[in-house]
Parts: sequence; structure tokens; C-alpha cells
Amino acid sequence: MNQVLAQKNTDAGRIMATDRAVILSFLDSTLLRSQRAGLRTGLLVLEINQFKRINVTYGFERTQTLLKLVNERLQEGLPNKDKVFYLGRDEFVIVLVGLRVVDQMNLAINKIQQLLYPAFLLADTSLRVRATMGSTISPDSLVRSSRFLQEADAALLEAQDGHLDTMFFIDRDTDDEDAIPDLEMQSLLEGALDKNELSIVYQPKTDLRTGRLKGVETLTRWNSHLLGSIDPELLIDAAEKSGLINRLTFWTIDSAAKQYHTWKEQGLTIPIGVNLSTRVIGDPNLVSKVQHALSIWNVPPQDLTLEVTETAFMQAPERSLEVLSELKALGVRLSIDDFGTGYSSLSYIKEMPVSELKIDKSFVMQMRKCASDRKIVKTIADLARNFDLKVVAEGVEDIESYHLVMDLGCHTAQGYLLSKPLKPKHLEQWVRENDWYRPESVSPDSS
Repeated sequence: MNQVLAQKNTDAGRIMATDRAVILSFLDSTLLRSQRAGLRTGLLVLEINQFKRINVTYGFERTQTLLKLVNERLQEGLPNKDKVFYLGRDEFVIVLVGLRVVDQMNLAINKIQQLLYPAFLLADTSLRVRATMGSTISPDSLVRSSRFLQEADAALLEAQDGHLDTMFFIDRDTDDEDAIPDLEMQSLLEGALDKNELSIVYQPKTDLRTGRLKGVETLTRWNSHLLGSIDPELLIDAAEKSGLINRLTFWTIDSAAKQYHTWKEQGLTIPIGVNLSTRVIGDPNLVSKVQHALSIWNVPPQDLTLEVTETAFMQAPERSLEVLSELKALGVRLSIDDFGTGYSSLSYIKEMPVSELKIDKSFVMQMRKCASDRKIVKTIADLARNFDLKVVAEGVEDIESYHLVMDLGCHTAQGYLLSKPLKPKHLEQWVRENDWYRPESVSPDSS
């Protein structure tokens, strides 16, 4: 296990990134052990500032050397019980194990800042680096590793909105939001819609063969003034139970369309995708709301993709077909999300006015180890090809999965290998730096 966790492994002199699944597995076991022992776990996501400039100025080889030196300095300077993972590009994940009090978290953060302060020697030059950190600490109750990492990612985004060397700290010392009664959560959400507490992040989708940006999926986030960062699943659950899901969806569509317009004025054309729930599909105002958003923000209909889950479609297939056909008539693109997890029949699939299928990430993330999941991905890709549909593979988090989904016939990839969900200004930076981006060993399409 230590060999897997060690970040000094290199391939031809390169520092090797750790699979996100490995980090989540380590977090799961660490969180469980800490909770049983009455201790806390600290988590930091650290991003090196001005990484593109460093890469351009000093070149690939010296930048790789810098990353290895940062990694080594962090590993050697922190206690052996703590773990340092290189996540890729300019990001590191640091797990602080067995904390007794919150002050230990602050001490660790100060220690990391001190470790990074001395200059790094790169051949004939020396370089000082600065980093932005987002951090969180586990609550007294057990928390999911995926949610825990999302909190640290959210904290990093908040830190980046401030000064480059600031650190945004989420203290989960208060009661966990899982314990908040449904009615109170729903009331808070209604207030959040009124008080502008909601925001949107965007996760890129790229062409598997060229690496070019194909569009972004729109994801709504809630940073409550009382509870802090709310788990996205809890947000949707509260919206569904309170009847606010339609209002939330219309707000998201309008906000995404407005952001598309802003990007367009900056010379960026970034197609957007928005998820629709079962209840929203049944809303008689859906088509007019979509049409209004397209009109006032001057969004070409083909640059908006509306995603409907397979399960949502099958709950009311006739009504869904009717509404999707009306949306298709507007010129928007339609996609079946989380495909493979529902029970849609071929008779409905051939009638659906959709242009793509999105394979559920649960299949993609396990297919390297599970032959049956790999067969499911191939079957869906073959089915899509027979119906002349494009295929998006969600949950692509490592280079092997990238190659696998491409070889199995998928067209587009989405996942943390390419990028985590980003705030608009960080996506703009990603696009300008990475529109050409393709993982190592992936060649441009020869056609």
C-alpha cells in the first residue's frame, strides 16, 4: 500500500499522479479509523500558483523537477502519519491524520507554508513558489470521502477568489448538515434562492481523439451562510422535497445562458449542458422558459444541451417524449444522462429525439477492474453507434480509462483527469491554457 501511496514514483523522470480513486479509498479508511478513535482528519488541496508561467519559462523537464521537489519537501517535512498525493498538473492533496483539536490543523497549514518558502534549486537557477490552499476538517460524525474532497475543492475555489496566498478554511465543528431536519433544509434553500447563495461551476467535456473542448456540464452549488458548503446531493434532495426543483432548474438554465453570453463577448464559444429532473419535464412552462433564456441571452439553440436521466424519462415516457420533441423543435440538443442505470427499452430509445448518451460514471470508474462493466460500456457505445448517437463517458479519472473508453467507441470524455468542476473565471483560464490539451500518449486525430 505504501508503494501505491508514495509520490516519488516516476516514469522516465516524471512525477506520477495518483488516481483519484486511490485517494478516496485512503480517505475512506482514514476517516473511519479517526471517527472510531474520536479523532479528526484534516484535508488540504494545494495548488501551485502561476503554474503555466513556470512551465513556459522553465520548460517541461525543469517543471517536472520542481513538482518532484515540492512533493519530496512536503513528504519529508510532515509527520510520517500524514500522506501527500500528487493529483496532477499543479495540484497536491494532503491528508492530516489523527488530529485531536482544530488548532493542529492551523499548525499544519503554517508548517506547509514554511516548507514551501525556501527557494527550490532547478539546475542553474532557483525558484520560489507560492501556493493556494483549500482545506476542511472532518466532523464528529462519519463523512463520505467524495464529499470530504469536494469540500476541500470548494474551499480552494473560494481561496482563489481572494489573494493568491490566502487559505479558505471550512470548519465542520458545527452539526453536520445531514442532521438538519428536512423542513429546515428546505426553508434554507428557499432563502438561498432569494439571497443569491447559489452559484454554478462548470466541468469540461473534451473530444477523446483531439482533446478539444466540446462543452461544459453546468453544476449548481450552494454555500449556505449558516451551514457552509452543502453536498450537491443534499441540495437536489432538498429541492425535490420542497417543490423548489423547477425554480432551481430555471434559475440554472438562465444563469448558464447568461454565462454563455458573457463568454461569447470575450471571444469564447463554450456550449453548455443543464440537467432536467422528472418534475421539471412535467412543468408546462419548461419549453417557454428555455426559449426565453435562449432569446434574451442570444444563445444559439444548438449550443445548449439539456440532459435527462434515463430513470426520469421512464417515469413518464409518453409525457417525456412530447416535451423532448418540443425542446428539439427549438433546436437545442438533448442527451440521456446516467445511461445504463435505468430500464429504458429499445422501443423508447429509437423514439427519443436525443443526439447523445452519457454513460453513467459508475461503469466507467470500475471498468479497469471489472470485465462486466467494461462490456456494459462497449454495449452502450455499440448501441449508440447503431442509432447514430454520440457517446459521452463520465467519470474518466485516469489515463487508462481514457484510452479504454476511446477504444470502446466513445466520443467524448468528462472527469477529473481532464478537470474538476470550475468557477467561470477558472474555466476561462483552463480553456485558454488547455483547449489544445490531451493526456500523454493520445495522438491527434489523423483525419
